Amino acid sequence: MIKAIYLDFDETLYSHRVEKIPDSALEALNIAHDKGIKIFICTGRSLKEMLWFNLQNLKLDGIVLNNGQLGVDGDKKTILFNRPISGELKKRCLKIFNDKRVSTYLATLNDIYLNFENDAVRKTQSGFSSPVPRVKEYEGEDIYMISTFFDNEADKQYVYNYLQEYAFITTWSEGALDIISKESNKSSGIDDMNKVFGISAEETMAFGDNFNDVDMLEHCGIGVAMGNSNKSALDVADYITSDIDENGIYNALKHFEII
Repeated sequence: MIKAIYLDFDETLYSHRVEKIPDSALEALNIAHDKGIKIFICTGRSLKEMLWFNLQNLKLDGIVLNNGQLGVDGDKKTILFNRPISGELKKRCLKIFNDKRVSTYLATLNDIYLNFENDAVRKTQSGFSSPVPRVKEYEGEDIYMISTFFDNEADKQYVYNYLQEYAFITTWSEGALDIISKESNKSSGIDDMNKVFGISAEETMAFGDNFNDVDMLEHCGIGVAMGNSNKSALDVADYITSDIDENGIYNALKHFEII
């Protein structure tokens, strides 16, 4: 029996073509919630980024943020779990940020620090309905994730080579990488959230569309790939639904008789 649904945000729950949650998805998820099923977003985005979007009409129980590093309640006010970056990985992330070879932002609980702005970060952010964070010096808060933006393979390999021993590195866009703690990913964040609500992984359903959703699609009881997914998500899904803009979430919840 499915007791919780975890949804990736960008191009799974939120359509950047129409810049909103599709009406059919909103209807389906609220019906599921009214039947007692918990609804969670599970995203690489930070808390500050999620505040850019209007989620008021979605009945939400919590959000797994920063690819599993942080969890908050549905009102985005109470921290349910957190796992900031520390040790050697934090030192190396700060070196990348301060060296300014690659456009990089540090995501903290309430802020985003960008080291410098270039075409790579502008292009990526604009493709995901997001402003470019303002450039400013890091002020010392806990860091939950860093994101790097590049337009050439050399810079991408530089980040990989310098951090891969200490980090879990994933992606959601051709020109960006997300870096988090080695022991973290969306699945670990789902497990942490499940503990709060007394739910097992077998009792969950996950929706995703991209490389950084692969682990949660494999981990949850039912993994659903959107019709607009890339190959990495399609290959591991238990079920492939229609495109986000073609009632993908609604159709999948109907297929599995959730609604």
